[in-house]
Amino acid sequence: MVVGIEALLIDDNLVDAALFERLLNSSDLVKANLHHARRLNDAIATLATTHIDVILLNLCLPNENSGNPDMLDLERLQKLGHVDVGNLLVTTLQHAIQRGELTQQLATSTERYELAVSGANDGIWDWDLSHQYIYFSDKWQAMIGLSQASLSPHPREWFSRIHPGDIKCFKQQLKAHLTGERSQFKCEYRLRHSDGTYRWFLARGCSLRDNNGNPYRIAGSQTDITARKSLENSLHQETELAQITLHSINDAVITTDRKGYIENFNPVAEQITGWRSYEAKHRPITEVCQLIDGITHLPLGNPALQAIEEGCAITLSKQTTILSKSGQEFAISDSTAPIRSRNGDIVGTVLVFRDVTEERSQVTELAWRASHDPLTQLRNRTSFVASLTEALQPTQQPQAQHVMCYLDLDNFKVVNDTCGHAAGDLSS
Repeated sequence: MVVGIEALLIDDNLVDAALFERLLNSSDLVKANLHHARRLNDAIATLATTHIDVILLNLCLPNENSGNPDMLDLERLQKLGHVDVGNLLVTTLQHAIQRGELTQQLATSTERYELAVSGANDGIWDWDLSHQYIYFSDKWQAMIGLSQASLSPHPREWFSRIHPGDIKCFKQQLKAHLTGERSQFKCEYRLRHSDGTYRWFLARGCSLRDNNGNPYRIAGSQTDITARKSLENSLHQETELAQITLHSINDAVITTDRKGYIENFNPVAEQITGWRSYEAKHRPITEVCQLIDGITHLPLGNPALQAIEEGCAITLSKQTTILSKSGQEFAISDSTAPIRSRNGDIVGTVLVFRDVTEERSQVTELAWRASHDPLTQLRNRTSFVASLTEALQPTQQPQAQHVMCYLDLDNFKVVNDTCGHAAGDLSS
């Protein structure tokens, strides 16, 4: 590929300028544009207005006969084939320009790297595996409370600061990467700070390998994750506390997502529904909690879905009954409320209920005893009068007909009076 070069020759000798231009034009490697300045002021003016790749002050050394270059000698040298002067000169210029560009690129890359390292929150480390030498950036050392260049570059200095509970995992992860088992080295571990405390860090790195696949260098970054770990621990403790509370209360508690799929299921809910927690999780609430009316046995709508739809707490009737997985019926008292995010959006529901089968049975028994005679199991006087009054109400309507039967037990009072109420009860 032919490239272009902007060249500036500063020389008051027109013969030199003509020779130099001729040499450049003889090259098939470059398309040169020669700028000639006979005086320094002219050269400065040219530099101010034109991008110049190379500046030359002398075209060539003078020969032995005079102080001026001998154009004929150079032409004769070219014709003899000893050297391709034009291409040689251009190649030299190109190499000089390339070296300058590479030097500038290297300086720019170095500056960019230093800015990135100093501006990032991560510390940088670079480990020469061949010589067991580690470079730690100032940021890396500052993370553990050390000043610049105060940390020994030997790996044992790093390892000696790792928490005893994390050193085994750290070395295992490092070995897994260096042996090729893992494409990247990554490890969360604790590192001793200069104040004696331990802080959490995330170390990541990648190795360079030779032609045989053996690692000879590994470099990476280190991030302080102490705040994140503290938050994780707090959330974990809160979750554990919530789970303990959930498992300790006597009520069944089921939480769902905003679509009605079960997320949490405590042991009391397992006992009542007959579903194991791992079985019920991610299932629709309508499949696990089948609700019916305890009197009519007709199916009832699920309060969790109703709470999501209406966006408010829902309480079902007092006769709500749940069918367990085995088909057993449990009378329950339930309530459901939507779970909202900080923005007020519904993200799920919580269904709380308890087994009131025994309580409801006792209430039913008390109601029956209040209206029936326990011996004859017939309605007592109060209940009979109430039923009779209710039955007589339609008689006020024209053409209504009713029949009343009265039954008397002969000598029943005599048995009670002479033999006692126990005998009377037996005779009845």
